[in-house]
Amino acid sequence: MISSRPYHLYIKRACPFCQEAMKLLEEYGLPYTVTMVDKNEELLSEVKGKYNWKTVPIVLELSQVHGVRLIGGYTDLKEHLGENVGKDRV
Repeated sequence: MISSRPYHLYIKRACPFCQEAMKLLEEYGLPYTVTMVDKNEELLSEVKGKYNWKTVPIVLELSQVHGVRLIGGYTDLKEHLGENVGKDRV
């Protein structure tokens, strides 16, 4: 079973990879929150710098124990979820 840790996504409305990332999390039934950065380039720039990530979506995994962990973008999220599925199944 995949960890049910919540995720947080920084996205732009017109970004197809952002939409796919949300769809993927929904398909797995994983909780997530979203921050739209369409009209806040300053916030987007700050987040990109903080996580050293250049594109959207910026996908973060949230954990009370481990804090915030950068997953990456859509492709990284897909790989992350696939790896977690493989590890949890026998």
